[in-house]
Amino acid sequence: MNLKRLSILLALTAAPAAPQAHKGLTTLYTFAGPPTDGSGPQGGMVMTGGVIYGTTQYGGTGSGCGSLGCGMVYALSPPGSPGERWTEQVLYNFGGASDGAYPASGVVFDRNGVLYGTTGSGGAGYGTVYSLTPPAVPPGAWTEKVLHAFGDNDDDKWPASTPLVGPTGTLYGTTMGGAVYSLTPPSQPGGEWVEQVLVDFSPFGTIGTNPLTLISRSGTLYGTTEYGNGCCGTVYSLTQQPGGRWQMQTLYTFEDSAASGISPRALINGPGGTLYGTTYGGLAGECNYNCAGTVFTLTPPVSPGDAWSEQVLHAFVGPAAGDSGGPDAIALLNAKGRMVGSAFSGGANDGGTLYEVAPPTTAGDPWLYSLMYSFKGLSDGAHPTGVIVSRGVIYGTAGTGATGYGSVFEFIP
Repeated sequence: MNLKRLSILLALTAAPAAPQAHKGLTTLYTFAGPPTDGSGPQGGMVMTGGVIYGTTQYGGTGSGCGSLGCGMVYALSPPGSPGERWTEQVLYNFGGASDGAYPASGVVFDRNGVLYGTTGSGGAGYGTVYSLTPPAVPPGAWTEKVLHAFGDNDDDKWPASTPLVGPTGTLYGTTMGGAVYSLTPPSQPGGEWVEQVLVDFSPFGTIGTNPLTLISRSGTLYGTTEYGNGCCGTVYSLTQQPGGRWQMQTLYTFEDSAASGISPRALINGPGGTLYGTTYGGLAGECNYNCAGTVFTLTPPVSPGDAWSEQVLHAFVGPAAGDSGGPDAIALLNAKGRMVGSAFSGGANDGGTLYEVAPPTTAGDPWLYSLMYSFKGLSDGAHPTGVIVSRGVIYGTAGTGATGYGSVFEFIP
């Protein structure tokens, strides 16, 4: 890591606060909303040095989006003493014009301490990819730069996923318009970033539609499409070939039944080359987007050319039965495959849940599912939008809360 950037990050972060002694959920910060604070925190947070970095889709001081606000990037620093409040620092307020508006994805650091993210609007009208560079001397202002502004292209617009940072600094992401793209940094300081469309998901539905999540492992990209390929979405891989061309392979197609779920959302790397993910819907015999959903695993083939195999680890009953509904984000809690996740709806108050799915103690037995927490909607927020794990503690965002503008929480299992 660049030593200058490292020193900046260390100066900006406080010492990590020790986990609170009691188990359960604690609200770390409640957003106050526009015109001074954020509203609608998004998933895709990142935590380093005990500080949480994230985005809110609305709010902030930007004046170009009316009363909603154009969104912002924030940092939350832990208190110096247990029981004190976490401190918010606004890193950037989007203005709604050329700098972008409505950041609908999270943020990610590169090895030099620069933050990257996307906005769903602004720029040339269809969203941006931006960087935020920390100040040379804290606590100065962070500097935003638009690396790419998406124009009126049928497929290559409205960025969706949090950017991936490749080993050489290249960024990778997806667009709601239907593309996977890369952004290559300039060879000389001050030069232009170069965009390339790696795969175009068209015509509609042939190989998938609406690419969402994108992850990487050992140089291969893996992602999900929400719809298409017959009905209900896909999981695919992208591998770079000699000469630079990227080859796409559909690993799994979700069918019209609860046997596989429908509309895949989250995707993470699991142990032994497996992939874990969630589907947002699915009922027996129906291609139904009623927010029941599943947690699944995809296992790579033993022999080249064979198919990947899917296993549903848990099928949710849905909000009508008091269970979780609309599972979205998941994260590994340990290296053995124990997972935690958030569901947008369901639970005792239909405000969303936190849940756990763990491997069985005896091979061949069902995976173990437990409902960890039901959001109440007032004091503790509702409709969680993402989770991350640090030192066994779960951190996440709730889309609404006591103020109606959302919150950031921690949960100790």
